[in-house]
Amino acid sequence: QGIIEEATWPAKQPIRVELVAGLPEEGHLEAEGTLDPTSLVADLRVSLQHASLAPYRPYLPLTEPLTGTADADLRLVGSIDEALETKIRGRARVSDLKLGPEESPVLMVEQAEVAGLEIDWPGRLGVEQVVIHKPSARIERVEPGVFPLRTMFTRPAAQAAGVNRQSTSPV
Repeated sequence: QGIIEEATWPAKQPIRVELVAGLPEEGHLEAEGTLDPTSLVADLRVSLQHASLAPYRPYLPLTEPLTGTADADLRLVGSIDEALETKIRGRARVSDLKLGPEESPVLMVEQAEVAGLEIDWPGRLGVEQVVIHKPSARIERVEPGVFPLRTMFTRPAAQAAGVNRQSTSPV
């Protein structure tokens, strides 16, 4: 559901917006702030709550299943003109992260928190603090020099070339 306030045509001032959206599988997204139609600038507070990670795996360079949930509190200020510059500040957390088959995940993290997140798109990523609780990884070698964990972080060749794009959207 969404609310738009103070909208006029022609645009005379920023438009107030509120958005609450359910996400695939579980979780929801809330955004609140302003959109300026004349300067094409957005200034939003964004909250992500208990969002399932699984639906977004096709957009990541991973070959194995990914499960867990994410939470975030962010402030996003960005322009959607030709430059497409965005500043994002805040914190984020993933919980119950598992990579690999459900019955025997190769990588697990009970919780990982990022504080002081600073993204200046497209040029810079900064993080003040990362705290990881109960990480676990199974590292094995199947033949000389081949580690299955390493191959899980490789985008399949067809997908990397843009040949096998998913036709479904996570939102």
